[in-house]
Order: sequence, then structure tokens, then C-alpha cells
Amino acid sequence: MNNTGFILFVIVDIIFLILVVIWLVRYQNKKIRSRTMKQFNDYVAAHNLAIETKQTLNKNIIGLDRENMKIIFLDRKNRVKPIINIDFDEILSCKTITSRKTDNSHIKSISLEITYRNSQKERIILPFYHENNDKFYKMMRLAKKAYYWEKRINLFREMPAVV
Repeated sequence: MNNTGFILFVIVDIIFLILVVIWLVRYQNKKIRSRTMKQFNDYVAAHNLAIETKQTLNKNIIGLDRENMKIIFLDRKNRVKPIINIDFDEILSCKTITSRKTDNSHIKSISLEITYRNSQKERIILPFYHENNDKFYKMMRLAKKAYYWEKRINLFREMPAVV
């Protein structure tokens, strides 16, 4: 009888410890998301942008400013230039890129490739999914978001400028 109480006590302690660890991980992730959103919103406010649509892509954020015809992309993995500001007037093409190790292997990454009209500017790769940074089960959702943004960017790129 004495052993049963001790075993029950140990099980309850282990469950409590697991719940505390889960809570700490979720709290940390929420803090990171909040900090990322603040960084994005601060940039938008500092540059007088009117973001109509924005979407979170795990730890990255993409936004569209129809008024100023710009795309804003915050890439948290990029330490040198985390925020990319792209003018629609400069975009030649936008397409979804899916990379694999071999033709029949699993998907390694999903990105948007933006090519500029000015050939002197280098193309930009906006990461949506990478197998090393993102959980596998989020791949389909992020692929759909990449496809959505490809269509949206190409739609606005082809629109004539409103005078």
C-alpha cells in the first residue's frame, strides 16, 4: 500500500513537470510571435505604409500595401536584412519554387522567387517552408500560402497603376 502512494506521487509529479514544460514552450513561442509582429508593425509605421493584408508564416510575416503598391516580408532567419520591401513596379515575375534533393524525393523547401525588371537587381527568394526550420505537418499549409501569395502578387503586378 505504501509503494502505491509513492508511485502515484511520482506519476503526478512527472505529469505536473511535463505540463510546466509545455506551458513554458508555448509562452516562449507567444513572446517570439509578439516580438516579430511588433517589429513588423514598427517598420510599417516608420515607413507610412498601409498594410491591407498580412499573413504569418510560422516565424515570418508577409504583408501587402495596395495603396503604395509594395510587399513587405519579414524573414526572422535573415540577420543582415530581416525586412524586405519590394515595389510592384519593379517586379517582372513571381513564382513558387519547390526544391527537392532528387526528382522523386521529399520536398526540402518552398519559396517565392521574385525577379526584377531591372536585370542589375538580384532576384529575391522569400522562404515559406524549409525542412530544417519548420515542422513537416505544416508543409501543406505553407505551400498553399505560397501559392496564394504568388497569385496575389501576380494579380497586382499586372494591374495598371491607378492615377
